[in-house]
Amino acid sequence: MAFEPNPPRAARPTPGRPAPFPPAEAGRDLHDPTEPASWPAVVIGGGVSGLTVARLLARSGAQVLLLERGSRLGGKILTRPLAGLPLEAGPDGFLDRPQAIALCRELGLEPELVETLTTRAFRWEGAGLRPLGAEPGRPGAGSPPPRLLSLRRGLRRLVERLEEDLDGRSPEVQVRLGAAVERVERAGAALRLRLGSGATIETGAAVIATPAPEAARLVASIAPEAAAQLARIPYLALAVVNLVYPGRPWPLEGSGFLVAEEDRRLISGCTWLSSKWPHLRSPGRTAVRATVGGSGRREWMRLDDSALVARVHRELVLALGPAPPPELTQVTRWRGAVPDPRCLDPGCADRAQAALPPDLALAAGGYRGGGISSCIATAAEAAGRVRARLGAG
Repeated sequence: MAFEPNPPRAARPTPGRPAPFPPAEAGRDLHDPTEPASWPAVVIGGGVSGLTVARLLARSGAQVLLLERGSRLGGKILTRPLAGLPLEAGPDGFLDRPQAIALCRELGLEPELVETLTTRAFRWEGAGLRPLGAEPGRPGAGSPPPRLLSLRRGLRRLVERLEEDLDGRSPEVQVRLGAAVERVERAGAALRLRLGSGATIETGAAVIATPAPEAARLVASIAPEAAAQLARIPYLALAVVNLVYPGRPWPLEGSGFLVAEEDRRLISGCTWLSSKWPHLRSPGRTAVRATVGGSGRREWMRLDDSALVARVHRELVLALGPAPPPELTQVTRWRGAVPDPRCLDPGCADRAQAALPPDLALAAGGYRGGGISSCIATAAEAAGRVRARLGAG
C-alpha cells in the first residue's frame, strides 16, 4: 500500500485549509535485524491481493514473509463506522466471482454475505436522473448483471479473517508493518529486497502486490521494460464522502447514480447506501455516499473537509431535491486511489509480467479492473507462479 488515508475524524470537520494527504510511509520499519535475512517467498504489499497470495502460499507449505509499508493491512478496504453503520471508505462490495466466494467460504464468512437489494441505477444528466442500463442490441442487454456482495459487518471482516488466518500459521508466515521496500535487485540466483531502513532480505521468489506506480518503482532496476509498462497506468486521486441524513429526505428507489462527465459536477457518483444494502438500513436515518474526483478533476483537493461536504450536499440537493443538512459526515481522501478507467489497458499488466524474471510475479488485480474479486483471482495466479518457481528450485 503506497499511502494511508486520512485518519478518522469527527463528524463535522472544522473549517480551515484542505486536509493534506498523509505521507507515503508510516515512518518506521518493523523489520527485526535479528530475524532471518532470507526467506523462500516474500510478498510486498498487504492489501487483499497480498494477503490472499500469502495465504495461498502458506497453504501449499511455503514459508512466507509479507511486508507492508503502511501501518495497517487491507489496502483500499477501509470500513469506518458512522452512526452505528459499517460504512466503507473504499470499495463497498465485490462481484460474486467463484474465487471470491470460495475465499469467503474458506474463511468462515459465507454466513455474513449480503447481496444488494436492487440493481437499478441512474445517470445524472442535465436537470434530472435517467435510468441506467444496457441498451437493446448491445452485449449484455437482457442478461442479468453479476451480483454485488458485501459483508454484514463491513468489508474489514475479510481483512480481519485473512490476518487471523496468517497469524495462525506463524512462525511459517510472518507479517511486518512499517516495512517499506524501496527496490528489488538481483543477488546471484536470488532476489534482494532493499528496505527503507537499510536492511536487505534475500528470497527465492517474490510477489509484488502494490499499486502499479509503486510496482514500477520497485522493479525499475531489475526489469526496466516491465517498469515502463506499469508506469503507463495512470491513477486518480479520490475522496469518498459518507453522509447520514435525518429521516428520509428523498424517496430513494435504486442503488444510486453516476454523473455525466460533460456536466462537470464536483461529484462523479452517488450511492444510496440505505436502499442498496440491507445491513445499512437504519430507522430514522438515510445514509448516502458520494465519490469526488472520479472524472479526473482536481479542484476538490483545494477544499477543506467542511467545504467539500457542503459542496457535495448542494449537488445532492440539485440532483435529488431539497433536504436538510446531513447530521453526520465522514471524509476520506485517497491519493492514487484507482486506475483511471477511461484509459485502463489490462494488457499492460500482462506485458509487464512477461518482462519480469520468472522469480518475480505481479498480483495485478488492482489495475486489471474488476475490483476486489479481480484482486483475489490474480492473487491466485501470482501464487501459482511462485509455487512453480519454488518447486523448480
